[in-house]
Amino acid sequence: MEWEEERIVAHLEVLVAFLRRHERLWRAHVVEFFQGRLWEILDTRWLLALRSASMEDLLLLPSHISKDCWPKTLQDFLADARSLSLSRELMETSKVFPFTKPCESLPSVITQGVNAKKLHEIERLSSLIVNISRVVNATEIVDVGAGQGYLAQVLAFHHKLPVVAVDCSAHNTTVTNKRADRIQRYYASRSGKLDIVLHTGRAANPGPKTATCLLGSGNENVSLDAFLSSISIRKEDEQRSHEQHSIVLAGLHACGDLSANMLRTFVNRQDVTAVISVGCCYNLLSENDDKCGFPLSRGMKRLNLRLGGAGRDLGCQSAHRWKDIGCEMAVANFDVHAFRAAFQILLHRFYPGIAVTSPSVGRIGKAKRRKQMRKPSSECQACHGKGGDDAGKFVAFQHYSAEALKRLGLPEVSREDLAEIWKEVEPFQALVAPFWSLRSAIAPVLETLLLMDRLLYLKEQESEVPSFSAMLLPVFDPSVSPRNMAVVATRRKSGDKTSSESLLG
Repeated sequence: MEWEEERIVAHLEVLVAFLRRHERLWRAHVVEFFQGRLWEILDTRWLLALRSASMEDLLLLPSHISKDCWPKTLQDFLADARSLSLSRELMETSKVFPFTKPCESLPSVITQGVNAKKLHEIERLSSLIVNISRVVNATEIVDVGAGQGYLAQVLAFHHKLPVVAVDCSAHNTTVTNKRADRIQRYYASRSGKLDIVLHTGRAANPGPKTATCLLGSGNENVSLDAFLSSISIRKEDEQRSHEQHSIVLAGLHACGDLSANMLRTFVNRQDVTAVISVGCCYNLLSENDDKCGFPLSRGMKRLNLRLGGAGRDLGCQSAHRWKDIGCEMAVANFDVHAFRAAFQILLHRFYPGIAVTSPSVGRIGKAKRRKQMRKPSSECQACHGKGGDDAGKFVAFQHYSAEALKRLGLPEVSREDLAEIWKEVEPFQALVAPFWSLRSAIAPVLETLLLMDRLLYLKEQESEVPSFSAMLLPVFDPSVSPRNMAVVATRRKSGDKTSSESLLG
């Protein structure tokens, strides 16, 4: 679907109107569920319907699937959320990019140690990057936030493209280099040139260059623009100045502001001819300064909606993850949310100065929940409203509170005080799952807002500089990789007769 600037602005206006109508729900801090009696935010009829719903039905709420027996207003809410959210279904790039060749299966030497999710991502994204790089005559591909270099190694070894993998972690860079050395030796041995590599250090099939660099806008960081300038200088030193420098920025789940900075750099640098960015970690986006990660576009800034930490966190929720989690794991997760909310009452009562900060206590009980997932079960009792005995849950709350207090460096609270708190919250514990599930139905709307803001930012530049072209593309199967939307933009360089319009179909 083609999104022109005016249409994006209109859609953002409707998104913001929806979010303002339901602001109390998505801005709610679930740790305050019991302390703030957050269930009272919901329409009583909605709450009654969802309280009697099966766990399977609750897990489908983020996918905006409703029941005919639910109140009409609740069905309308879910229908509105569905209509406002971008479709996440995988789109074959060949349908959008006429020049795109099919994805190739990668050799085992490159895929060794790569899990199924990452393999799916690097196969599909590398294919798109390769095809766009050839059209814009890329002289360098920069893998931004490269992690342990899986994408960069596919591009360098399998597709033989010049790649720089940049990551903020020195450990990741070391792992990337060690892995690349192993792959390099494999290819050299196959071509009979291993002795040359060992004696000269020169590889017939070079891997990606690597750099450890904290990219950002703070004083302690190096800007992406400055980093690219250093690449350009190096290229000139290698006697390639006669070539027109053409950089492609690629990011596979570039975290937080890094994805936004990639788009800014594309706009501001003529030598960056394409950007392919799949973002993630919206919770780490900044909203407070001129170089913030959200909002980017002038249109979104005019709408004057701040998401705050609660909104950005919620935008990370995945409807596909909810569908696939399974009832027993879901019940375990909801229990932990209830324990954390009950623990917040403990903090308010005994450590009010700590409570106001809503401190993070980490993922207490995560190992136990994973063990529960692996346990064979012919039937999930929780799906039929049997979520465990109350006494057992109180014991679990005791363990949770003891561990949380320990992590925060706070003295223990007596069993009697814990029992009093649990007695207060226990009648409302069953409301945690309906509330949390319904709130998560807004997650796809929030992510759509964030993505449309990025697209609008590029479209605003496109209207001023017609050589730009930009789009959103679901590049992964969302059941495998839920953060599957790529922002893809290209620039026609001066003297290039290939139009960006034909590039993007």
